[in-house]
Amino acid sequence: MVRSRQASGKQAREREALRLMGVIQGVIEREIRPMREVTDAMLDFSPPEMRSLMWLGRVGRTVMTDFAKGIDVPLSTATRIVNRLVKKGVVVRRRSDLDRRIVEIDLSPIGYEHKARFHASRLKECQKILAPLTEEEREMALSLMEKALHLSTEGNPRAR
Repeated sequence: MVRSRQASGKQAREREALRLMGVIQGVIEREIRPMREVTDAMLDFSPPEMRSLMWLGRVGRTVMTDFAKGIDVPLSTATRIVNRLVKKGVVVRRRSDLDRRIVEIDLSPIGYEHKARFHASRLKECQKILAPLTEEEREMALSLMEKALHLSTEGNPRAR
């Protein structure tokens, strides 16, 4: 009896996880679509470059070693990614004013423009998703999602 309850509990959690996956995928596919000019610009970037741009957009100016750790690649790989992004004009690299041995990177002005357009597009789409809900429903949905995110990242340093 206990075993069957455990099995049914496990199946229920799996069904719930599948529902969550479906909802997240549906939101991404139907609602959170960046503007065409943003998606056209994104086509010029490989997945590691996009991940790098997203990380750098969140963190801002940083040193190469922190960047490599942040995107979870060896420093040599991070350097090659940055070289490509500098050539594409979306990242700038410079020596630190305090220590010339330290290389700092940041989004270029064009990189910040892309980030601002992408952010504005996402914000607008998120507002469309939340608009039909009551204030109470919005608060409940957001609180639950924040709690789930917090709990899922608690013991996972890569998720931060």
